[in-house]
Amino acid sequence: MSKTEIQNLVVDYANGYGIDPAVAVAQIQRESGFNPNAVGHDGERGLAQILPNTWPQALPGVSFAAAFDPDYNLTAWGNYMLWLLNRYDWNYSKALMAYNGGPGNLDHGTVSRAARNYAKTIIANAGWQTDMPAIADSPEDESGLSIWAVAGILGAVLAVAFLRGK
Repeated sequence: MSKTEIQNLVVDYANGYGIDPAVAVAQIQRESGFNPNAVGHDGERGLAQILPNTWPQALPGVSFAAAFDPDYNLTAWGNYMLWLLNRYDWNYSKALMAYNGGPGNLDHGTVSRAARNYAKTIIANAGWQTDMPAIADSPEDESGLSIWAVAGILGAVLAVAFLRGK
């Protein structure tokens, strides 16, 4: 398959799962460069670089040997991404961080900087200006304040100033 054919296939699968196609294309580009025979250093396989221990959850009853088949691989990717998106209330940044760094790490606030950068890069490569709720809900920055906490404080200060001005 050509790169264009694979990109079109990714878009078809993304649409079928209700996943933003631009995010899907950016993610598969990042994972495998659209190489269905890609193998990662941790044993990940195929277009979406599905891990051997993730495969049974993503595509039960199908042998991991099928991971090099684009249709099986994108089905596993779609099932897993849909599960992550539902788990994180369709917050793409969180779902992408969990895809890269593991949902357990995200849930425990121990997601790596690499996983955060992975999500930010895919969101940017998808052409999104920002995924503010998702990025803001990610683990706190070094100051200990999340973006939402800062925004809430700023909003409260502005509201008080507005009310006093009346």
